[in-house]
Amino acid sequence: MDNKKITVRDMDRFSLTILKNRKEVEVHGYLLNYERGAQAKEDGYHRYGIRHSDYDDSCPSTLEPNVTVNWYGDFFCEEEISFDEIDCITIVDWNYE
Repeated sequence: MDNKKITVRDMDRFSLTILKNRKEVEVHGYLLNYERGAQAKEDGYHRYGIRHSDYDDSCPSTLEPNVTVNWYGDFFCEEEISFDEIDCITIVDWNYE
């Protein structure tokens, strides 16, 4: 991997529907699902890890502050997502925009 800085302009627009406080909430942002560990950072955006399940690496499963195992990608969004003392938030739907 080279030292090229990756910005949201290099990423795909992506939306997640997450289960937050027993309600479905849609969050829009950008997905980086290549160059794991890349030094991607964008002012004004929060970075979260997306994990896939143990049995299917083609679908995102949970949103987490950081993912090291079963990494699906990194999600960048303007909205800060609170995890309220839990480790992860369930993803119920997702879509490329």
